[in-house]
Amino acid sequence: MIRNIKALGLAVVAVLAMSAVAASAAQAEVATHFGPAGIVKATGGAQTFTPESEIGLNCEEVHGTGQLSKPSSTLTIDNIEYTGCSAVGGFFPVKVDMNSCDYTFHSGTGTVEEEKVVTAHGEVSIECTNENDSISVTVHPFGDNEFNEAPVCTYHIGPQTVGGITYHNETDETGRMYVTVTTATGQTIVVSHEGELCGEGEEHAEYNGMVTALAENEFNEAIDTTITPTLEE
Repeated sequence: MIRNIKALGLAVVAVLAMSAVAASAAQAEVATHFGPAGIVKATGGAQTFTPESEIGLNCEEVHGTGQLSKPSSTLTIDNIEYTGCSAVGGFFPVKVDMNSCDYTFHSGTGTVEEEKVVTAHGEVSIECTNENDSISVTVHPFGDNEFNEAPVCTYHIGPQTVGGITYHNETDETGRMYVTVTTATGQTIVVSHEGELCGEGEEHAEYNGMVTALAENEFNEAIDTTITPTLEE
């Protein structure tokens, strides 16, 4: 009887150990990619940009587009437009010029459960076509036209790669799948600046915001877009 109880105990321990290994394997970090092919439309609500000089900037929306010719671990978003931007509690209008710069998102690695990616962690690169170009964030006292005063501060955000990007697979009420892209709180980018309000120099700035990536095909029909595991060749 005692021998049987011991054997049963060992069997239970073995089952628990196997379950732990299986659970660990099910949630392992694996390489991921964006897919399938399609036109990706990225849109986001409030985006905040807070330099160390504490001239807090806020934009109400951001929009951009990308193209996937096939599943890929990178997705470049261009034609980016920030709207409703202001600084100093909404007192100063702000203009964001992407110039020749785009955002390239890297899908990174993801947590897989039941052969599906739940969450992926990657990074984003700021890449500019023209040499020595950068994103310009300009703060004006009364707006941006020829009748107004000179900018009180201009920030320049050059090419760089920033981590802390989280991707989530989501499904809307129609069953369509899409991806949300969130920046990590406290993640910083390097910026240079010039102007009466902020002076000349270089510092770090924190950027926060969430973007939703929805896709459609060449016929403007809605299609799924997801982060999926990359199969080994």
